[in-house]
Amino acid sequence: AGDVVMTTAYNGRITAANEKDKKNFKMVWKDTPYTMDSWVIMKGTPNKADAEKLVEFMDRHPRAGIAAGTVVGPDGEVHSSPFRFPGIATEFERGLGLGIVTRLLSPWAISLPKPVEPAVVDWVAGTCMILRRTMLDEIGLLDEGLYTYFDDIDICLRARRAKWETWFVPASRVMHLEGMSTGIVARVVKRRPEYWFQARRRFYLKSHGGFYTALVDAAFLVDLGVAMEPGGD
Repeated sequence: AGDVVMTTAYNGRITAANEKDKKNFKMVWKDTPYTMDSWVIMKGTPNKADAEKLVEFMDRHPRAGIAAGTVVGPDGEVHSSPFRFPGIATEFERGLGLGIVTRLLSPWAISLPKPVEPAVVDWVAGTCMILRRTMLDEIGLLDEGLYTYFDDIDICLRARRAKWETWFVPASRVMHLEGMSTGIVARVVKRRPEYWFQARRRFYLKSHGGFYTALVDAAFLVDLGVAMEPGGD
C-alpha cells in the first residue's frame, strides 16, 4: 500500500468518485494511452453479419486502419472498388478512354481488379468503410473541406503515409443506393457538379502540391482533347 500519484481508470468511475464520495480526482487527457478500440455497428443494420465480418477482420489485423467490403447495387451488380491512388498516369488513362490504348494503360487504371481474398489496397470507397479509432487519433478525421468526393481517397492516403494499412475484404458485402445524395451515377454520363472539381483540386494541392497538380490537370486535359477528336474512338 502507498500513495498513488497517477493511474488509469474509466472516466465514469472518476466522475462517480468525485460526485458521490466528494473526492477531488483530476483527469488528464493529453497523451493518454488507449487500451482498446471500440467498433460501432448502427442499430437495426439489416446485414449485421456482413458488418461483423469487418469487425472480426480488424481484430485480427492490428495494423489495418481502414477496411471495406464488396459494394453492390440493389440489382446485385458489383460496383467498382478497390482503387489505385489517382495521379498523372491514372488521369492520363481516364482522360484518354481510347479502346486499345486504354487497355495498354490498364496497369495504371484507377479501378483495381477485385481480389478474391482480403488484400491491402491503395484506397476504398467511402460508401462503407470501417476506421480504427487509434488511427484517427493519429492522422485526424475526414477533411471537412472535401464535400462528398475525394474525402475517402484523402483519408486512405493519409493512413498510408502514417504506415497504416487499407484492406479490401470481399466476404463482407454492402448495398449501395448510388446517387441518392448527389444524383451522380457512374453509368449515366452527365457533367459533374462544381464541388466535384473543387474537391479534386483541393485533394491534389494538399496531397501533392501545386506543380504536381498542374501536371495532373495537363495529363487529363490533353488526353481528353485527343479522345474528343473526330474519329478518335
